[in-house]
Order: sequence, then C-alpha cells, then structure tokens
Amino acid sequence: MAQVTPVSSLPADSVTTGAVQVTGTGLRISLRAYSGQTNLVLIRMNSSGKWFRCTDEYGDDANFTLKASGSSSAGAGIADVSVTFPVKASNEYYHLLLTSGSAFDGYAEILSVADPSAGGAISSLVGAGGVSFSSPTISLGGTDDMTLSTGALGWAGAAGKAATLVAGTGANARLDAGESVLLGTTSATGVGIGRSAGALAVYSGTTTLEGKLAAGTAAWALSDPGNGGAIPVGYFGNCAMTALVGATSRSLAAPSFVGQILCLSVATTGGTITVTASGAINQAGNTVMAFNAPENSITLIGASVAGVVRWRVLANDGVALS
Repeated sequence: MAQVTPVSSLPADSVTTGAVQVTGTGLRISLRAYSGQTNLVLIRMNSSGKWFRCTDEYGDDANFTLKASGSSSAGAGIADVSVTFPVKASNEYYHLLLTSGSAFDGYAEILSVADPSAGGAISSLVGAGGVSFSSPTISLGGTDDMTLSTGALGWAGAAGKAATLVAGTGANARLDAGESVLLGTTSATGVGIGRSAGALAVYSGTTTLEGKLAAGTAAWALSDPGNGGAIPVGYFGNCAMTALVGATSRSLAAPSFVGQILCLSVATTGGTITVTASGAINQAGNTVMAFNAPENSITLIGASVAGVVRWRVLANDGVALS
C-alpha cells in the first residue's frame, strides 16, 4: 500500500517526492473523497525524468472525478473508486495531479501489482502464511499453518513435471480420505512406497493385492549370523548359512508374528550346521535341526500353538530333526 498526497502542478523534472514507483506489471488506484467535487489526473514520469499526464488511446486524460456530499470524515456521502491499469514499462514513477479545488479532502493510494502469469512477484500477503508468486512459481503457506477450502483439489502436471510433498523434520505427512486412497492409475509406470533407510508400516485393516508381487533378488535375504549367532526372526525371509569345517551352531528364537515364514538353507558346505530353536517346531517336540549337505533346507511358519506363537515345520528337505 502506498498512500499519496495529490500535487497541484506537475513536479519538476526527475523529482519523485511523494510518487510511487511501480515495479510490477500493473498499478491499482484507489480514491476516496469525503466532501466536495474533486478531479484527479494520473501522471507519470518517463525514463528521461519528465512528468506527463497519462492518457488513453484517444488522447484523453486518465481523469477521475469524485463528487462527495459528506463532511471531512469517512461517514455518509463519501465517493470512492478503485481501478487497475496495466503498465507499459516497469520501475516508472506515478503520481496524482489535482486539477480542481485547492485541496483534496480524502484518501488516495497507488499500489504496484503483478500478473503471476507474466512472471511478476507479489509478496507479504497474509503474513508468513500467505501466497507468493515469483517468476512465476506459486508458493503457499510460508511458515504459518494453512487450510485449503473444502472443494475438490486437482493438479495435472505437464510431461516431465514432478509433484513433491515433504513434511518438515519431526513431522508426519498424512494422506487420508473418507473412502479409498488411490496411488497410481492405469497410466502410472510404478508406485514406490517407503525409503531405503526407513521402515514401512501397514496399519490394521485388510490389504488387498490384485496384481502380481515381485521383489528384488536380495529383498528377503537374511544375514547369516555365523557360528554361535542368532538367526534374525523379525522378518519373512531366507537365511542361507555358511558351513565351516567341523560343527557349527546357530540359535533360533520364537517367530515375531503368526504367519511369518522363514526358510533356512545352506550357502556353502564344510561341516554340519546345528540350529536349535527356543521351542518345539513340530508335534514330536523336536527343537534341533541338523544340516549335513548343501541341498538341505527347511521352511518354518509362525503359528499360534496353545496361545503362544511358535515355529512349525512347513516343508523339510533333508534336515535331520531331533
């Protein structure tokens, strides 16, 4: 906002005192007269420093006549007008020339405005949480909280244009809906969820898979803890154990959840590998699995047995149980 006091004559060359420099692509003039009849003309200083009356394409002055019937206050009978003009060049100075009366009883304002599509800039709207346009990026929110309207929200990017939603440090990014949340369409080539260094949690509710499920070659590979180590039990997967010369051993804790599947196999041969489970893995009460050949493998599944989650043999290929 730039309040101006109308002048009674054209300013001297290069004198900009009280004038407004318009840096955008347009200017908005707002006038309010409290009493009497006032005539104001928009004037402009050109690049050579000379002041001229602004005219339209017919040569007529950009003239504003206000007829107010009130008194010197913002009460009844005031006359006002607000209009926006495009500008021909940026960074020029504008002012108002009073052409009737000895003084202007009212309020006058010249404001520089920008057209976002022209790459202009608007700043400081609604404080830190406002809207800004710059070259011609649109920024929403600033550092303050912002709530969008309750109408439908849509955006379709041009080819090669990405959409990014990133929450601040220590904050969650939430995507929710009253019905379904859809990720990807028939035109999407892929949908990625999660990140390489973090876990992905799927909350309670039914997860329906209508397409095929594929995984990377090492997605379900569990590290061999080595002789005397504990086999990982936090995930689905396959632990391919390396057999050293002589006897080696591993321990196996209870499964983490019902339905968990774990495959134990031999990566390289060299001696017998003995795996001892924390509880029975079959009805016979066996807890020890002995791998004597590279072809040996056993697949276990987490099952609820008498209210306790235990491993149960799903398939056994050559592993000796005791």
